[in-house]
Amino acid sequence: DTVREAAVGAMVLNSLARCTTLLHLDLSCNLFCGSDPEAIEALGRVMQSCTRLSSLHMSCNRVGDEWITTLAVSLRSCVQMGRLSFSVGRIGAAGTAVLAALLPSWQHLTHLDLSHNLLLRGGLECDP
Repeated sequence: DTVREAAVGAMVLNSLARCTTLLHLDLSCNLFCGSDPEAIEALGRVMQSCTRLSSLHMSCNRVGDEWITTLAVSLRSCVQMGRLSFSVGRIGAAGTAVLAALLPSWQHLTHLDLSHNLLLRGGLECDP
């Protein structure tokens, strides 16, 4: 049942927000994240409390532009981010613009995976 799965997902994320020493988080292929507002808010709390987070993998989660925009403030607090994956996330021009604006916040970023998204010609641009 989708509603129960979404509630469990949000519950897990709420628990993770108390793990302030968390360095790596892989939530790939957990479709609850892309469509559940409670899970999105819970993930935002995880990122705000886990400021040492250095890798986040959200592949195959149907993230979409609106979701990325909602999480932008929380993503900015992850200043240690080194690896970020949003592949197969249904991210388009608006979401990539948000991510491009966040790039200066992530001075340790060495890996950004946006493969298999809705990026058009021009894609993600960044000044060297």
